[in-house]
Amino acid sequence: GALAGEFPLLSFSALQAQLAPGTAYVFPPAVRPGTTTAVQLGVIDPTPDLQWFVHDTRLNLRILGPAGDFHVPPPPYWKGPRGGTNAPPIPREVPAELTIPADQPEGFVYWQVANANGISKTARFFVSRGAEILESRSRDLPQRLPAFPVSVSGRLSRLTEVDRYELTAERDGPVSISLMARRLGADFRGLLQVHDESGRLLADFSDTEGVDGGLTFGAVGGRRYV
Repeated sequence: GALAGEFPLLSFSALQAQLAPGTAYVFPPAVRPGTTTAVQLGVIDPTPDLQWFVHDTRLNLRILGPAGDFHVPPPPYWKGPRGGTNAPPIPREVPAELTIPADQPEGFVYWQVANANGISKTARFFVSRGAEILESRSRDLPQRLPAFPVSVSGRLSRLTEVDRYELTAERDGPVSISLMARRLGADFRGLLQVHDESGRLLADFSDTEGVDGGLTFGAVGGRRYV
């Protein structure tokens, strides 16, 4: 008789590659030496097995909890030709503390995350030895700034959002304003404007090349500028 053979049943299916996690930002993006600062770490596709790496052994990062909800930008959204572009990845925020030693030099510090799916690109935050304050938003009134030099850490969540800050010049002379956005990983090109007390535009700057930048205008002592 014929010899009966046994044949295994093989099943094939397409395997989907798992996405590696991503890093987005730190808020506030500027921290001071000699302090422990509460921060929010923006991450993409976090998982419970996420590992954290700060590329400076002098600093200490302490994770305080799990990732929160997705930060979905509110309307208005892109329309017209840009309306068909792919949506950017949506971050979730992880609460943490950054402890910076008192002798830490000023400059950028890089960090990454990793899990079983892979490792992220590096992101960065800034160690600053200057005066740092947080944005305090008001829908109708500009935020009044203290004596400068001073840096303000702010956030933009939608296309039409404008942050306004008011300063009073201490004396006649030039006042310089610089933008740090692209250098921190914020993927937008900012616009700076300076208006006098009557609302007249005195100076403006558009970051058309994606390199941050700034402007300088001539101030009169005792006058207010926005």
